[in-house]
Amino acid sequence: MLAMGFDSMVGVFILYWGVAIGFACGITNPYNVAIGQAIANVPLYSGAWFRVVSFLVFMSITSIAIMRYAYRVHKDPTRSLSREEDIENRARLHTDSVAPEDYAMNTRRALVLILLAIAFSILMYGLMAHGWGFREIGSLFLWMGIVIPVVGGMSVKTMIEKNIEGMKSVVIAVVMMSAAQILYFILNDARILDTMLNYFAAYLGKVPEVAIAYVMFGISALTAALLGSASGTAATLMPILAPLADVLHFSKQIVVLAFQFATGAFNFWMPWDGIAFTVCSMAGVKFFKYIRYTAKFAVLVYFPTALLMLLIAVVIKYQ
Repeated sequence: MLAMGFDSMVGVFILYWGVAIGFACGITNPYNVAIGQAIANVPLYSGAWFRVVSFLVFMSITSIAIMRYAYRVHKDPTRSLSREEDIENRARLHTDSVAPEDYAMNTRRALVLILLAIAFSILMYGLMAHGWGFREIGSLFLWMGIVIPVVGGMSVKTMIEKNIEGMKSVVIAVVMMSAAQILYFILNDARILDTMLNYFAAYLGKVPEVAIAYVMFGISALTAALLGSASGTAATLMPILAPLADVLHFSKQIVVLAFQFATGAFNFWMPWDGIAFTVCSMAGVKFFKYIRYTAKFAVLVYFPTALLMLLIAVVIKYQ
């Protein structure tokens, strides 16, 4: 970004906004979509078409916001959020060039990209045309984890190590899904859940459906901000929100969608976000400058877009 006349903050936005928005609006995200649908008893990855549309909308708007800031900085460097820090960053990042052939596209790397594209095309086709579940998806990813690394020239030892790393990253999601079921049984068998549902239903039953979606979005967003975990928020809220949707005759698909959008409402700009702090530190920019600007983006862009997409989901009776 510095080499192209922008600033370090553009690099931070590209990296971390892309991650945060991509996570919150993911089409097949296992941490909010899969867990949310599993706990809510909604067919796995059903309703993918609307998530595809949502992903394109959110990513387009986010890209425009980043490009708008980048253009402003390119035109007038004095408006950069990291102008002072970038004096040091330019000196720190100036190194001798490395051999370009180390990064050149070759036949092996091109074949890896082609295989990856084919695999994800098969995944989307299986989800949308044949209603694939965990077994089919797991089988596809297993083969991807074996064939693609071998084609890419990775050793068997490294391939196994990388697969184990991947498995570690989703173990917490499996544990949280189990914990959510335990929480549901406790609430249900102790007759606590019915009391809670009756209390909330008495109020929400009198409001428009879009208000229900907004309430669920707000509750999920605040809980996610406090817990800092999409899977933890799903385990905490979904055992309550999903049965409440049944009582209100409200689409559980929209409940999951509201929860999904909520996981990106606060988490990437809260002052206690350790990942954002780490990214800013590595980029050499001031953390609270990032927080202030990102908060404006969230309030003025992300929130309105999320509420608009939920309104559309309610109007079209998204299932």
